[in-house]
Amino acid sequence: MRHRRGFTLIELAIVLVLIGLLVGMGAGLIGLLVKRVHYNQTRERLDANVEALIGGFRGCIPATDNASTAFGYCNLSVLRNRTDAWREDFLCLVADEIANYNSYCDACARRTTSLKVVDEMDNNATHENIAFVLISKGPDHRLQTDIGNDTVEIHVPGRAYDDLVRYVTLNELKAKLKCEYAEERLRILNNELPYGFVGSSYNATVYAEGGVPFPGGIYEWCVNGSSYLNSANLTVTCNASLDDYSSPCGNCSHVNISGIPNGTDTFTLTFMVRDQDNNTTSKTLSLTINPPTNFQLGNGTRYEVYNQSGEDLYWGCECQDSCKWQNNTFWPDKLGPGECVEIFVRGRGDEGPGKRPDKGPGKQKCLQVATICYSDAVEADNNTDQKVKLTDQYDLQDY
Repeated sequence: MRHRRGFTLIELAIVLVLIGLLVGMGAGLIGLLVKRVHYNQTRERLDANVEALIGGFRGCIPATDNASTAFGYCNLSVLRNRTDAWREDFLCLVADEIANYNSYCDACARRTTSLKVVDEMDNNATHENIAFVLISKGPDHRLQTDIGNDTVEIHVPGRAYDDLVRYVTLNELKAKLKCEYAEERLRILNNELPYGFVGSSYNATVYAEGGVPFPGGIYEWCVNGSSYLNSANLTVTCNASLDDYSSPCGNCSHVNISGIPNGTDTFTLTFMVRDQDNNTTSKTLSLTINPPTNFQLGNGTRYEVYNQSGEDLYWGCECQDSCKWQNNTFWPDKLGPGECVEIFVRGRGDEGPGKRPDKGPGKQKCLQVATICYSDAVEADNNTDQKVKLTDQYDLQDY
């Protein structure tokens, strides 16, 4: 009968040691794999949160102010994933300029922020104008990223530093938002100024919009060319009179031009506006002052009428000495609104109104040669001096 030979104790021991080594190696590999999965999951969650902050709020992120720093803490409820793969809340820092506790938090209107990042992995480069920073404390659940009043310092990953960090600059945020105007959103709304008339009250307002106004919706305005308006009895004001690019210029929500123009002219004015974020823009507009219109002149203005007919006439009566209007003189009374006056002359023959009388010998008749009305005087007064003349054709012309 044959006997089978079994394993010796030494052989069994060797097998058990090998199995233990394999199990230990497998456990270590599994731990590394799990850690890698957690890192990858956290990175994915960071990326998703970045997209949520960019796309969900158009650069005005809900946050709680931290008065002693240049940033606030964003509300974790706005994140797509509140926690990392190790079930630790993300830390989310938002620059004051684009946090919703700022009255003018529109990222598209901003050129700068006060938040900075120093990145050791980028040769200790300092990145300014940071919009927001997202931080995971990593597998050890300890914050190892240095956070100052306005600076976040990111270190090289290793045993002493296992935080995962994402940061987005203001320019990156604006590019993602596809800002229509970027910081040029500060703009002057007017494309032209209304024209005015001599002797009539003038009032025009120039408005700005966008950018980052000072508290109360205030901008800093300067106007080049405003001094020339003084000769026309017009003033440019912005809480106070504005000089030509004086420093400081006026601070107000809008600029006003007002007065009663006393002469015709065209003025070229350049308006410059600056906001709290030092965005600036300018626009050149023309202001034209025209002569008074007939309608304006007809509003109560009385006219002097000059006799340039070449002969003595009679104002409103049939050739009586009391209404005689001598040649080359103004009639003493002015022609007022709504008035019409019949004009007579001594002549003879069958002349009627509008026909020049015969000046030959014989008995002269008193003939009506014209009727002049206020509306005729208004229309004839091209140089707007409220003076007209009656010609030898018995029609009114500008004096």
